[in-house]
Amino acid sequence: QDLLLQISQNVQRIYSHNQQSLRCLVVYGTRPELIKLMPLIRALKEAPHVCAVAVVSTGQHRELLLPLEKYFDVLPDGSMELMLSGQSLASLYNRAEMSMAHLFEHVQPSLVIVQGDTTTAMAAGVAAFHAGIHVVHVEAGLRTGDLSAPFPEEFNRKAIGIICSLCFAPTEVAQNALLIEGVLQDRVFNVGNTVIDALMDASKRPPREVVESGGVLLKSIVERKDGQSSLILTTNTSQLLLNGKHIVLITVHRRENSASGAFSRFGTAVATLATKYPSTQFVVSLHYNPLVRETLIPFWKDFTNIWLMEPPVYPVFVQLLLRVTILLTDSGGLQEEGIALHLPVLIMRTKTERMEGILAGGAKLVGDVVDDIVSATTSLIDDKSCYESMTKAINPYGNGTTSKQIVQILYNHRTNLLLLRPQFLLTFKTQSLVASTNTTTSKLRVRKRVETKHELHIRPHTITVILTGYKREPSLLEKQITELKKSTFKPDEIIFFQNEHHVDFTKVLEQHPDVKHVFNRNWNTKFHGRFTLALLADTEYVAVADDEIVPGEKWLAYAVGFVDREKAIVGNSGRRVKKGILDGSLDYQTSHDSKQGEGFTEVDFVGHWWVGERGLKLSGGEKQRVAIARMILKAPSLVLLDEATSSLDTESERKIQSALAALCKNRTSLIVAHRLSTIIHADEILVLKDGRIAESGRHEDLLNAGGIYAALWSQQQKKNDSNDSSEGVVVEDPPPTSEVDPKN
Repeated sequence: QDLLLQISQNVQRIYSHNQQSLRCLVVYGTRPELIKLMPLIRALKEAPHVCAVAVVSTGQHRELLLPLEKYFDVLPDGSMELMLSGQSLASLYNRAEMSMAHLFEHVQPSLVIVQGDTTTAMAAGVAAFHAGIHVVHVEAGLRTGDLSAPFPEEFNRKAIGIICSLCFAPTEVAQNALLIEGVLQDRVFNVGNTVIDALMDASKRPPREVVESGGVLLKSIVERKDGQSSLILTTNTSQLLLNGKHIVLITVHRRENSASGAFSRFGTAVATLATKYPSTQFVVSLHYNPLVRETLIPFWKDFTNIWLMEPPVYPVFVQLLLRVTILLTDSGGLQEEGIALHLPVLIMRTKTERMEGILAGGAKLVGDVVDDIVSATTSLIDDKSCYESMTKAINPYGNGTTSKQIVQILYNHRTNLLLLRPQFLLTFKTQSLVASTNTTTSKLRVRKRVETKHELHIRPHTITVILTGYKREPSLLEKQITELKKSTFKPDEIIFFQNEHHVDFTKVLEQHPDVKHVFNRNWNTKFHGRFTLALLADTEYVAVADDEIVPGEKWLAYAVGFVDREKAIVGNSGRRVKKGILDGSLDYQTSHDSKQGEGFTEVDFVGHWWVGERGLKLSGGEKQRVAIARMILKAPSLVLLDEATSSLDTESERKIQSALAALCKNRTSLIVAHRLSTIIHADEILVLKDGRIAESGRHEDLLNAGGIYAALWSQQQKKNDSNDSSEGVVVEDPPPTSEVDPKN
């Protein structure tokens, strides 16, 4: 009580100096919270016209916070020192919430700022909500969809999001997650992550000896007389970083991994890698958690290329990040920092709330199985192209201006934050479970069944169909499901998304128990909304069906266009080929924009010719041109070209390449080619040798690399020059880059 009274007096003293602005209270308790909040704290203190800011720590990570607070030269206005040895989560939360409630009662802040998903953030947020104080959540909206991973952080973050007056999401994905959960759009802001602010600041500081203030490495492990392990300081990171082809940085600490036995598997995996790559250095930042140390140290004590390190202060850690080549971690925040520094990140977890890094190509989810961890790390060490491709990922987590954006948004909303109680802002796009008094028992039964089904477990490499229900007759859904199940290309998964109960689909779904039925009253199942829902299905191949369309037998085939030179044009019946007819299956003259066929008159030479079995009356080039014309008329979503112009003369190839460039605009295109002139504008070129990817990159990059691709290009150019001189033919240059959409 005396400590809380002293903290209250410190905070009130700060507020008394600036009574015209918002009274802002920033709360943290762990090392990651302080790192991510420090740029914001500084920005707030530089804007007294916005708020008077006080800072309070719960001391949840006291040992890790003290050197960091010293480095930042910003001590909190009070520390509650709540952490006790062996304390349970429930005990920590209870003590933190009660202490916060007592503090808020005395100082009455206008708003409380919390960060992330810690027990400190959860306790401070709930205490503020109970006291009628605005909660502002920094790094809101991150989701795995599994309350057990990470535990208890996933629950904490979701619960805080419900009670926030303002949510600052780090990415568009996180912003959309909050909107899907019903948070109003004017309460959610995509501002980036403050950790990028902190990272950019630390990386720009003058390099200091990494050995300073916590940079000492713990090299040797000896046994004391009492049988306990002792770590001996023998070297420093400056010496280490001069050795080894690769330096792998490893951090391990997740609570759920300790319960599952994953720590032992991590120890085995790193030991296996250290044995396999003796010249590679493995640096381990040892968490203070005794279980982490007791489990991992025995695996590594005999290795000369495994280096153990006390958790360094942040600037030292950033200097280390700038020097290592691979990051192996089960951390959350390090996924963001690694990708921002173009460092390949291997995530030793089965799920992550930061999928943006994986989608960007800079991170991989390798799980907690020994073989998977070893295999993924081996690929980065042995395969230069694999390593370089991950280092080229674009950082999706911000540009270093997040703190300034948050301060500006707080200023823009200062009137509401000063005058309105939180309950006037905390409204959602939702309705009660029972929408009206005449809701049927059947509807309630369905709601109970589907609202509790949160996860979509989809096997890898499956074809998934997304169906949505919105004011449609149940018979239509029945027809859609039935046709899909008897189609030529049967989907592996059918998922039915539904929002508010405009229609009772109970009977249909009871007839198809294998169809996954997922319900959320706030989802948009109309128009573009169904495509957003498709992103929630963790699958690689997905088809989204319109809620008014019944798929045909070849629904998948019609989505893919490919050039097959040997395919009979209309079978062997001798039917007449006419412009605009494809296998007699669709009338493309009416179902496609008339402009779709413009520019393709050069290949529509068939006219009214009679074609024999398998097109034998046509030459190889003619058959190829007809095949291309068929694919063009189809206007597919995915274009597959396998040696599509190999049988054509130079002039025809030039014209068709120009037409294909227009066709491929805004479409995914996969091209197999030996004529390199046909692929010079591709986003990525994969060079295969002996069944493996030998090289990858854009045309210019591969030429500069001087490898296999460059040699093939040189050979083909010499051949073209020879043909020109012997035949007197002028070969025109390939279409300029401007003719091809750079996004293709």
